[in-house]
This record gives sequence, C-alpha cells and structure tokens, in this order.
Amino acid sequence: MIGPNGAGKTTFINMSTGYLRPQAGRIEFDGQPILGLQPRAIVRRGIGRSFQLPQLFTEHTVLENAALAVASRLGLWSPLAPCSARPGGRRRWTCWSASACKAWPGAAPTR
Repeated sequence: MIGPNGAGKTTFINMSTGYLRPQAGRIEFDGQPILGLQPRAIVRRGIGRSFQLPQLFTEHTVLENAALAVASRLGLWSPLAPCSARPGGRRRWTCWSASACKAWPGAAPTR
C-alpha cells in the first residue's frame, strides 16, 4: 500500500490482521467474516503481516549481520527456529540462536 503519513495504512493492516478491532463495520476475507478472530486464525486463512524491526545483533559485526540476513533469505537460518539441516544432510551441525550461528555450512561448529 502507498499513501501519505496518517492515511490509515497501518490501521487498515492492524484491523485486517486482528491486531486492532474496528469500532463499527465488518471485515471479510474471501467472503468469510474474520472480525474477532485471533491473529493466528487469520494467518491460517491466508492473511499475514510482518513487523518492521530494524534491529541488528549487537554481538555481531556489520558483515555478520548482513550474512545472517542473506542466510535467512536463503532459508539457511531463521531467528524463530533452530537452524535446520539442508536437503541431503550436507550440514552436520545445528545452531539454536543468532550468537551460535557464526559457522556456515562446511565450517566447524562454534559452540
């Protein structure tokens, strides 16, 4: 969505995803009412959002922060779950937090 500050973009998203309840009216998705559903129930129906959190891992260098972003985009690392093995089991280690993810596939574990 595009619009000037104060146009209601965030309010629209917050109401559509269940984070804010409108004072009046209805909210439907695909012909079904979603008003009053929990955000996780709305996600299951196909509406999702992401929050802008421009935060860095302060224990890492700028290069390491950028590498974590690339790894996340490629599906090699997620801040929400343990690192998963790549297809074919080529990675022989796992990591459970951002600070433990300094090793890359083929490198020795750091913990």
